[in-house]
Amino acid sequence: MTKDSALAIRSTVGDVEKTMMEGAILTVLIVFLFLNSWRSTVITGLTLPIALIGTFMLVFAFHFTINMLTLIALSLCVGLLIDDAIVVRENIVRHVGLGSDHHKASLEGTDEIGMAVFATTMTIVAVFLPIGFMGGMIGRFFHQFGITVVAAVVISMFVSFTLDPMLSSVWADPRPEDVKSPNLLDRLMLLLARPLNWFEKRMEWTTTAYGKMLGWSLQHRSKTVALAVATMIGSFVCCPTSAPRCCPRPTSPKPW
Repeated sequence: MTKDSALAIRSTVGDVEKTMMEGAILTVLIVFLFLNSWRSTVITGLTLPIALIGTFMLVFAFHFTINMLTLIALSLCVGLLIDDAIVVRENIVRHVGLGSDHHKASLEGTDEIGMAVFATTMTIVAVFLPIGFMGGMIGRFFHQFGITVVAAVVISMFVSFTLDPMLSSVWADPRPEDVKSPNLLDRLMLLLARPLNWFEKRMEWTTTAYGKMLGWSLQHRSKTVALAVATMIGSFVCCPTSAPRCCPRPTSPKPW
């Protein structure tokens, strides 16, 4: 009796591809919700396809294959690929709000946040790169996984330092009083202004509450440390001391 394993493999790969596409779409929608600008969403969202295409090129250069591990690696780091671009773009917008022109804001904003973004990316690289060089049979399985994640996040960092500042300097959000003939996307933003403003007010309330909580923590350092220690000890208490027995022990058959 013969068995075709290709059907199950194709079904599994198709599920991973679907998950990766869903993650990318949800990531772009969340970016639009928080940045409240379709131009900022496009500028930061371009990091996803560029980083994914560049990763596929490196996968081909390293003689890897499009298998379960490489696809899972890409689906895992979809949310990580756009983080650097969001941080750079948001800092550029902040400099524009302080009065700088778009070109100067792109230079100063990227330079100001560059070391923090680089350190964050190198932290991810330091976590996943050793996975790609593990020894033994498990290391051979996870070699492509670790290298793929590292290649994707490094490419995304490069894009956030080059393409995003360039687009921010030449394609900035106009002020509302400067928009005389809004295009289709600008009209869509006007229609979504009320729900986006409601969400922005809720986020401002959350930021204010977090600021108060942070101020209380800085003023009561001993209580904050005691609460952290109690939380750590409580987490150990909640852990079971022994693994539950899911199946009863087999018993010998009774004689007739």
